[in-house]
Amino acid sequence: MSVARTEQEGRLTSASPSTTTKGSPTLDGARPGWRRLGQVIRVLVAAGSFNLLADLESVYADAPPLSLGDQVQVENAYATSGPAASSTEVRFRLVNDSGTTVVLLGVSSRIAKNSRLVARIGALDTTELQSISVPAGEVLDLTTSHLWYELSPLRNKLEAGDAFELELNLVNSRVMTDVHVH
Repeated sequence: MSVARTEQEGRLTSASPSTTTKGSPTLDGARPGWRRLGQVIRVLVAAGSFNLLADLESVYADAPPLSLGDQVQVENAYATSGPAASSTEVRFRLVNDSGTTVVLLGVSSRIAKNSRLVARIGALDTTELQSISVPAGEVLDLTTSHLWYELSPLRNKLEAGDAFELELNLVNSRVMTDVHVH
């Protein structure tokens, strides 16, 4: 099964697999530029490291609130410096020692208006992910060059040595952490 983005809804949906003349799977009706994205998403989903579900809040609306306590920790949170009105990259490791999968819906901070989860899908290509899951006992490593959060536009200048508070929004839970600017 492959994953396709519907133009009208802007959500991921399942689609029937198709093949190119070389026999490799591709997105149903995809433009050539989307073929690479489809391959990357299939690899990530097969590896079990990503959960690309749209409308997670409605899916989990009836789920009881999670009591995570000290079972979900944020490690090595840091950000890049930058002038006001620019952006910063925020990187960290999310350790899930709970007995259940947690879904990270996004992050927020008072230092910027918006945030987005960015995934590198090629040498120069990136895409925005809506959410990502962390299975029980696993670590989500956003300190690599392939996955990070971007906060923009910055309300104030960020310099090395500064620190700010970041809120991680999980399904039915929130985790707060301090981020140090490098």
